[in-house]
Amino acid sequence: ALGLTAFKLLKVRELRVFYIASALFTIPCVSFYMFVPTMLREFGSLHPTAQMTLGQAVEIVSMLFLSFVAGRFRIRWFLIVGMVLGITRFALFALAGELGVLAVIWLGIALHGPIYTFTVVAGRIFLDKRVPSTMRGQAQALYQLLVGSVAGIVGSFFCETVYQYQVTEELSSWTGLWLVLAAFAMIPLAYFFIGVIGKSGEEATK
Repeated sequence: ALGLTAFKLLKVRELRVFYIASALFTIPCVSFYMFVPTMLREFGSLHPTAQMTLGQAVEIVSMLFLSFVAGRFRIRWFLIVGMVLGITRFALFALAGELGVLAVIWLGIALHGPIYTFTVVAGRIFLDKRVPSTMRGQAQALYQLLVGSVAGIVGSFFCETVYQYQVTEELSSWTGLWLVLAAFAMIPLAYFFIGVIGKSGEEATK
């Protein structure tokens, strides 16, 4: 009734790597909704809330794109692309902090669409393809627990701590925040690539 049997899925290497990498990647991504509206205002935006919706608009297009091409490529590669785009988004925000240009922030916001689609939506497809039909509901619930709850809470504290140490009254101080988060996001990318892509390559050569 509590779905505790879902934790048995963590014994499967590929699923364990996926769950851990997804949770770790979510931790720095929490900063998107926490700090980007504030950054927009400090850089002179008069309508930060409206500009944040750019990410949701691109998200719709990204989901349509995924529905057309998902069957032609391995889902794991969409996860890799999503994480790379996540790091790219942090890099763009860091660049915006250095240059003080709103347009660069908007470009980073637009990347929210493919990042969410290629990590969360494709991630759920990744799970469904790898667990028995009787376990899919529990597998998805475990994903939501680790990514939406545990990683979300940890991410809030972690990102706030980095923000307090990095961001000052100077606009350029935003660069340090996003560079730290970009560096952190590289950890789950490397872990997933080595744990899933790398191991698959080794098995294929045996």
